[in-house]
Amino acid sequence: MKRNFTYLAFTLTILAMVKYANLTSKPSSTPSGGYAGEPANNRSCASSGCHSGTDILDASQFSLKMAFSSADLASNPLTSTTTYLPDTTYWMSLQLNGTANRYGFSLAAQTATNAQAGTFTVTNATSTTTVTGASGKTNMSHKSANTTKSWIWKWKSPNTTTPINFYYVGMLADGNGNESGDVVYKSSVSITGAPNAIQDIKNLHNFSVYPTQTLSDIALNVDAVENTTASLILVDMTGHVVKELYQGEFAIGENNLRFNISDLPVGNYILNLKTPTASAAKRIVKL
Repeated sequence: MKRNFTYLAFTLTILAMVKYANLTSKPSSTPSGGYAGEPANNRSCASSGCHSGTDILDASQFSLKMAFSSADLASNPLTSTTTYLPDTTYWMSLQLNGTANRYGFSLAAQTATNAQAGTFTVTNATSTTTVTGASGKTNMSHKSANTTKSWIWKWKSPNTTTPINFYYVGMLADGNGNESGDVVYKSSVSITGAPNAIQDIKNLHNFSVYPTQTLSDIALNVDAVENTTASLILVDMTGHVVKELYQGEFAIGENNLRFNISDLPVGNYILNLKTPTASAAKRIVKL
């Protein structure tokens, strides 16, 4: 009888340990693809079976940023005024602003028709990973929910200038091993592209800038196929105009301009050239 009681107690202990392991490990796992609040299915961590409740729309819970280099992320929040260059690699980061015991996230980049927009690259395999859902679209997400509340990765923009929507959710978990007590936030932001190809400028044959990395001066060469009015402005990574360089006319043939930008802070800028028919852009790095 004593042996049977000991065996029963041992069995119950093992079952309890297995149940506890299942409860505590499930919320820490990598989320499935398609749970970043994308409009096609409107699902998030709160509807994934790992966390109960409903997601809360609150952009203030996130700090989402995008820049040409990781060093510039701190000063380049991703907002609706941000523009992107086609077929260009950017660094991105996301930080959750709330307080919890464990954190996680999932982010998707999609076009207005819910197609995949660009590609993600993992830069820290310890904390982030890519996940592909049943629809074939890929999200960037945390690898294992823990005390890390900020993540960094790369994103390459598609070769287009159409609006791109970033959908993202953040999970703040209490780490108690069950579905209750966790909070899931969600938000989104839409950005548009700046033309980066000379064929977009119908009345110009060539548009070049040198050097693209400078301490002070930049030189522009514009070869116009007809007389046209044009403007040149510098914008920062958030899309705000920081300097108006030129407003006037280009004559048929070669036009050479030179500008001093030594007064600008160190960082990345986009030089926008606009004519009555179209626009183009070049990246400038102020050293």
